[in-house]
Amino acid sequence: GNLISVPSSSTALLPPDGCCQYRPEDRQPVWHTDGCHRQRKPIGSAFFCRAAPAEGAQTCFADAAAGWASLSPDEQERLDGLECICSLAHHDRKIQLRRPEYPTLTPEQRAANPPQRVPLALVHPATGRKAMYGFNSSTCCVVPKGTPCDQTSLDRYDLEGLEDPSVGIVRDLLARITGDLVVWD
Repeated sequence: GNLISVPSSSTALLPPDGCCQYRPEDRQPVWHTDGCHRQRKPIGSAFFCRAAPAEGAQTCFADAAAGWASLSPDEQERLDGLECICSLAHHDRKIQLRRPEYPTLTPEQRAANPPQRVPLALVHPATGRKAMYGFNSSTCCVVPKGTPCDQTSLDRYDLEGLEDPSVGIVRDLLARITGDLVVWD
């Protein structure tokens, strides 16, 4: 199947018009691919709803392969050789900046969950289709494959919730991708 991405929970997922298109002005909704920050990436995500809440719980799904295909060849070439450095500590600290009650990792948890390098685009092993992959809410830096990221920078990203400017550059490019909403719950 297709690589699926979903937006992170937020206090204000969608504007009154209900549009799920990324809004650069407030950086919402926050789209992600589940588990990029893990050493062992999940093979997929499954959702089973026993009882839907009266409000909230909106989840949007997007076809990341169609998103990749909608980019121009020049844009694909620009992004193809990039890796995302994804960090659970960075993700959690960014959320905590918006919602102070959100917990962040302890030093021990941070050491047990180091940042992971993942390709921004990934070829599906069965279909051969390329899809957007590693760019998500845990991405703290986007670098050419194999480029090192120093520990001082990683500490700033993780502990202060800051992003390298490279994240904004890629985010702005990807924000122009439009497409269909596949599932809404």
